[in-house]
Amino acid sequence: MRRIALAVAATTALTIAALGAGTQSASAAPATYNWTGFYVGGTLGGAWADVNWSNVTLTTEPVKNSVSGFAGGGHIGFNHQMGSLVLGVEGSFLGTDLSGTSTSVVNPAAVRYTSKISWIATVVGRLGFAWDRSLIYIDGGYAAGRVQTSGTQATIPDSFSLTKTESGWTIGGGWEFLFPNKWIFGIDYKYIDLGTTNRSSTTATGIAFTITDVNPTINVVTARLSWKFP
Repeated sequence: MRRIALAVAATTALTIAALGAGTQSASAAPATYNWTGFYVGGTLGGAWADVNWSNVTLTTEPVKNSVSGFAGGGHIGFNHQMGSLVLGVEGSFLGTDLSGTSTSVVNPAAVRYTSKISWIATVVGRLGFAWDRSLIYIDGGYAAGRVQTSGTQATIPDSFSLTKTESGWTIGGGWEFLFPNKWIFGIDYKYIDLGTTNRSSTTATGIAFTITDVNPTINVVTARLSWKFP
């Protein structure tokens, strides 16, 4: 009986020791999270931009408008993880209230020029590095935006307003954190260049004019919350 009791005690001690070692090993190993899959979410933040015209023939001068404001909307995308490398594609749409007005140098008492950006859309490819729940990425691709150029002449009075969708390119990057319940929180930055275009029309009183080299460049910083599909 004594030998049996000693054997049982020894076996129990070895089993407890083995379970303890296994528990310590499991707790020491870092958890891994897979970023592969579709995701959809919302975006909220702000933006600032320069909308420069190299010349407007009504007063034969360049125009520089600095605009800033709110930016918010949504995004949808897909990631594919290969080891620590994460490749993805994403589309986003942001509504904005970017608006800025400058005073004419030629006729400061009467003439004002205004630039507005009402929305921005992007389609980008993403390249990221994942470590456990965190993802650091860079992205770049196509961008478009709705840009309004307008002016007023208080003396006559007279005015014009031209709105067009401009397209260009974007580059940026960000950081994301994947929670165990599939929610993803992130911070994103994008630089957007909508190219250079010319615009021609007539004012409300019929005066023909041309705006040369309208070039909107935009910076956008947003916080993001996404849901990753299982």
